[in-house]
Amino acid sequence: MDHELLAARSRVIPGDSSAALSRRFCRGDLVRVAPRSYVETNVWVQASHRERFLMTAAGVLRTRPEAIFCGATSLALVYPTAPLPEFIDVFAPTRHHRGRATPSFAVHDGPLAEQARRLPAPAVRLHGAATTDPVFALGYVREATEPALVHVLAAGGWRALAAADAVRRNVAGIDEPELEARLHAISALRTRARAVGLWNQASPLSDSVAESRSRFLMLDAGLPGPVLQQAHRDAQGLIALTDFWWAWLRLVGEVDGIQKYLDAAMGSGSTPAQRIAREKARDNRLFAQGYRVLHWGWADLEVPGRLVSRLIGAGLVPDRSRRPWP
Repeated sequence: MDHELLAARSRVIPGDSSAALSRRFCRGDLVRVAPRSYVETNVWVQASHRERFLMTAAGVLRTRPEAIFCGATSLALVYPTAPLPEFIDVFAPTRHHRGRATPSFAVHDGPLAEQARRLPAPAVRLHGAATTDPVFALGYVREATEPALVHVLAAGGWRALAAADAVRRNVAGIDEPELEARLHAISALRTRARAVGLWNQASPLSDSVAESRSRFLMLDAGLPGPVLQQAHRDAQGLIALTDFWWAWLRLVGEVDGIQKYLDAAMGSGSTPAQRIAREKARDNRLFAQGYRVLHWGWADLEVPGRLVSRLIGAGLVPDRSRRPWP
């Protein structure tokens, strides 16, 4: 979103030849996120993943003011729940220097240097053919949502479903007939079927990238699709809107992340201990209704087969014919 990128730009320090800036960088007080673009090291290590992505994008704009952000990068700038790409993708103005650019991130030794090195800025990847559908936003240019999303969907994988979910949550920003036409214009039959299948499964009810990635793994394994954001009630009233629900198994699925317990904004200002206690009380109310509750986290999604095995163990039966994409 424009205001997010503007906030990120305010944190990026333009590089110059001043001795003072060089001394700060050499002391480890600054990290370099792009050529001639720096961020204070303490700001970098305290920032969220999304904030670091946006600060890097802002640094790229200082270096390449003509840059047009494309593909997954274009979507991530506009849709806060879209997955953050591994690279910052931009259209290059010339035929040269395409492919992955050399990472520009650097930090000298200092009190926070090791922490900063574990949080490197994404490298920039340059693409040749410029988009014919640029969107001029506040201070930057990006590829329009429709061609950017088609590119992401054609690539497939969980990131594609997560991006499609993010777009579905704000359909006012997309021309669906144009998107459908672009999808059906994909020449490779298998790629087209995969892209269309992913878009057809996209849901505005997915609240996070972790939920989207979980659902991708379920659908890709041919597991029965869950109901999303199901409301559960007891005599006291609403218990919760659960991430996933399989009514015939009386099974609730919840994907958790450590940030859920550490982020004060998500927890309405309560402490991590209070949020954990509140979740345990909620689970106990679900148990009292005769439900089973299965929790998993991002680490489980990173291990191939782990989530699917746990869901099969809970009673879900896979059927490859259910897969909505080839």
